[in-house]
Amino acid sequence: MTSLRRTLYVDPSFGLAAFQLARAHEQGGDVAAARRAYEQALRTLDPDDIRHEAILDQVDLGDVAAACSLRLTTLSGGPS
Repeated sequence: MTSLRRTLYVDPSFGLAAFQLARAHEQGGDVAAARRAYEQALRTLDPDDIRHEAILDQVDLGDVAAACSLRLTTLSGGPS
């Protein structure tokens, strides 16, 4: 998790790093931190950001955004 936090410190708009950090927090049982990171991911996922083209060739940002929304709903006690 440290490397993901450092990545987001350097580049807070790196939505994929925020998503991975959220997943790590959720796996570790820190629901509040997971929620914050999923929210950050949703705010910062930008399909027009060409800085991370190599990653974006392998990942559909729409799928990542949908996963973030689903996890936020689940973590909030909503329907899964």
